[in-house]
Amino acid sequence: MLKYRFLITFTPSLALLMLLHVSPLSAATGDTVDGDSGSVLTDTGSGIGNIEIWQESPSVGVYSDWTLFKTNNETVSGRHMHQIFDSLPVGNYTIIIDPLEGATAHVTVTVDDKVIQDNDFPRANFSLGHDQNVKISINNIFTRVGTVSVQSSPAGLMFTLEGPNHFKTTGSTPSDFQNLPEGLYTAKFEAIEGCIEAQSRSARLQKESRISLSINLSCDNIEYLEQSIEGQKTLMYVSVTINGETINFTDVPLSDWFAPFVNTSIRTGIMSGYKDSRGRLTGEYGPSNTVSIAELAKIAHELAGIDETTVHTRPLNSRARNTWFSQYFASAEKRGWLVFKDNRLDPARDATRAEVVATILQAHDVPRNWPKGEMFTDVTPDSPYAASIETAVAHGLAAGYTDSLGNPMNEFRPNASINRAEISKLISRAIELYIEKTAEFRSYTEE
Repeated sequence: MLKYRFLITFTPSLALLMLLHVSPLSAATGDTVDGDSGSVLTDTGSGIGNIEIWQESPSVGVYSDWTLFKTNNETVSGRHMHQIFDSLPVGNYTIIIDPLEGATAHVTVTVDDKVIQDNDFPRANFSLGHDQNVKISINNIFTRVGTVSVQSSPAGLMFTLEGPNHFKTTGSTPSDFQNLPEGLYTAKFEAIEGCIEAQSRSARLQKESRISLSINLSCDNIEYLEQSIEGQKTLMYVSVTINGETINFTDVPLSDWFAPFVNTSIRTGIMSGYKDSRGRLTGEYGPSNTVSIAELAKIAHELAGIDETTVHTRPLNSRARNTWFSQYFASAEKRGWLVFKDNRLDPARDATRAEVVATILQAHDVPRNWPKGEMFTDVTPDSPYAASIETAVAHGLAAGYTDSLGNPMNEFRPNASINRAEISKLISRAIELYIEKTAEFRSYTEE
């Protein structure tokens, strides 16, 4: 891998040399630092201003190259997440960014906490004044992206995937990597004793395309290999690949009625399985577990694509304060969602079928019909959320109960609780009815 050094250019007219020394800086994993020592170079000349450079990237440890042109005709280059220059001379400066492959670089320049430039192009010119602190923020945005799929037969084979911008990750087949920048990708497969030697597969990813890097194993007793046995689970249960790791939800067999709905809910990120104390998925979805009011608040925000963090007040409901769902409650209250108007509402209690359909419709700003009370024997025009119930049924979002033979019972049971399997079906139907079918969305739902 190339090591990026700082380049100092001196002009004959320069009377004094600017000395560089190493000062400590906490570097995040993936930072490129001079000499791989964990330190960055800091200018300690006789100037009286400071410059700080920050980078954000959609891939951890992957950052753009940049060059800073100083007022004294010197240049310094790097590829760091964070860099500080102390005591620089006042004057005019320029920073030029070489964007990552398949990406653009958005540059923001802030002087003493005031934004003076916000550029959609990878360059900025600015002046450094006496005792000023300049912060340069570089936001790397992948604009030419596609999907890389790594497959093997049988499934469960370990691999290392490498790509542009020093991208490198490991995982097991089958794995899909969404929103990767265009460029050349190579999958190096692990060798298995008694099978073929490790091989690699390469292909070039183009914008809005999908490539598959796959390999077929051929050897004796392959069906008894641990990789083969584990891989067979992907053919039995709903499974997803997250950060290169395949998670099999063993309580959601593909043969169950709710499997396709759970699959959609998980792949779109609206729902997830249960996690252990370290935050890792356990492979349990809990389809028969009921959904709480707190969970409903989060699901509705995720489903409608609403950013709950834009509401900067604490919830009026005191039970929701200082909890993981605090912002969701505050947002729901601010938006006037009917279910959350009661400030004494218990976030931990089960959400009812009526409350769920009302919240989903309201989150999507769906106009509701005037209720007539003619659909179900247990829903009258005066029933709570009657308009939402009849609208949801008319749209095909929800339905009433049927008997063992599939015959309608004319009952909606608005006060009955709803479990995670049932709400996954509502999520899938809401996506079909109310969410635009973008190319990105189809990549999740059509697999």
